[in-house]
Amino acid sequence: MVACMQFINIVVHSVEDMNFRVHLQYEFTKLGLEEFLQKSRHTESEKLQVQIQAYLDNVFDVGGLLEDAETKNVALEKVEELEEHLSHLTEKLLDLENENMMRV
Repeated sequence: MVACMQFINIVVHSVEDMNFRVHLQYEFTKLGLEEFLQKSRHTESEKLQVQIQAYLDNVFDVGGLLEDAETKNVALEKVEELEEHLSHLTEKLLDLENENMMRV
């Protein structure tokens, strides 16, 4: 089992392309790896525990990544609104400064 988990870790986590890595993780999940990991979590084999933890530590959480992307998009929209508002305030400040300079 340790050798199998090492093989899975090497196959999945040596891939640099994130999309392909997620695809490989999905395929292993469809083959029942998640259930195996749940059952084997309490095994006495320390080497197997290390391999299981290595797999779990490197799993891409696609849902989390999507949430992060949405949060980033909302933040970027807010930054754009604030920059536009700042631009209007700067323009207004320049107009007021020009008016005051003319009065002086």
